[in-house]
Amino acid sequence: MAVGCLAAVLPGGYLLVTSTTHLVSGVWPYDVKRMLQFALLLLLFLLPMANRRIGIEFGCVLAAIPRWLGLTVGGIFGWGVISALVNAQAPMHLANSLSEVALLGLLVLAIPVIAACRRVGGVGFDRLAVGMLALTGLVVGVQELLGVAAAHAGGVEFSFRVSLLHFSWPRFYNQVQSWIVPVTAALPLLFSRYGLARMLCVLVLALHWYIILMTGARGSFLALIGATTVAAVFLPVVRRPLLQWQSIGLVLGLAIYGLVLLSFQGGVVPAPAADPTALAERPAAPGRGFYRNEDEETGSFLAQSVGRPLLSPMGRTWMWKVALRDARAHPLLGIGPMNYVCTSPEHIGHPHNYLLQIAAEWGIPAALAICLVTAILMVRAAVRTRRNRWGHLEESQLAGLLFDILRVQVKPL
Repeated sequence: MAVGCLAAVLPGGYLLVTSTTHLVSGVWPYDVKRMLQFALLLLLFLLPMANRRIGIEFGCVLAAIPRWLGLTVGGIFGWGVISALVNAQAPMHLANSLSEVALLGLLVLAIPVIAACRRVGGVGFDRLAVGMLALTGLVVGVQELLGVAAAHAGGVEFSFRVSLLHFSWPRFYNQVQSWIVPVTAALPLLFSRYGLARMLCVLVLALHWYIILMTGARGSFLALIGATTVAAVFLPVVRRPLLQWQSIGLVLGLAIYGLVLLSFQGGVVPAPAADPTALAERPAAPGRGFYRNEDEETGSFLAQSVGRPLLSPMGRTWMWKVALRDARAHPLLGIGPMNYVCTSPEHIGHPHNYLLQIAAEWGIPAALAICLVTAILMVRAAVRTRRNRWGHLEESQLAGLLFDILRVQVKPL
């Protein structure tokens, strides 16, 4: 039990610490996290295996995985390794490609490890895991509001480029929010005896939605709205808790965002205007510049938030075209994991579309296999929650919110 609960604390604790502090002075936070995440995942796997019950449960979970699923997932990663070997142009190039495959492999392996810990740790594991994620959202959200207050105190306008500094770039935190926000709705279910859990759930969700709106996180916004809609349609057992808490959080997040927006109307020092001559001489990047000058991104809160329409791709389409070009040119094995940055104009790290990135870097067969596995698992999750296969309504709701596909029904040890 203790080992399983510790495994629940490790990811949340890592996320909390790296979200609020610079671990290595002078080193870009992204680089530090990329190095530490391998150590975290390996520790996360090895520590639970030291517990005999968790080790046995882990074996049971693996044994319960359908043969077709194991072969398909193994084939996908084998395909990625072959793609990395075929496309490598230098030893460091190969190391980067294989590290990407290894990282994704570890993340997939985390699913049965967490399933085993949950079976042993029970509701205590769930409370610690979801509680740590909620604490992270609370601390980061308050930190951002303090940044707004500091901007007011200094008489300057708050820009999202100076926010979320411990993630080195706001988009990285937005990506984390995409899976934290749905999980946070489980707080009232896990702590149903405590009225404080409901208040905490609303507060954390409001701060999450405020940050999403403040940073103009189009991908996270649309993904969360789409996921909530799909879950409400296909997982009726989670419809009420999901829609109830997310709706309240979104409305309050909009209120906080509106108040912050209004607070910057006058009384602050605007960002310096860009030199129009320099802008005229600067060549435009493909697909960019149709909504505002890129140099304005050093500017005001209005330019960063209202100036980033949530329903617009805003230049992303040219990145998708580059990925499609690579997928068509190398349909079988792609251009190699992590190699999109080498072929795209301006060396953009990724096309902001995971499926297109896999198709371009790993090959079209790998992308199709991932789509197939995802679709089948989503259908199975929907069927199980619809039939209330977990035995109790609250347990079924929690399983639906956590998308607990691998909670296999085996005899307790």
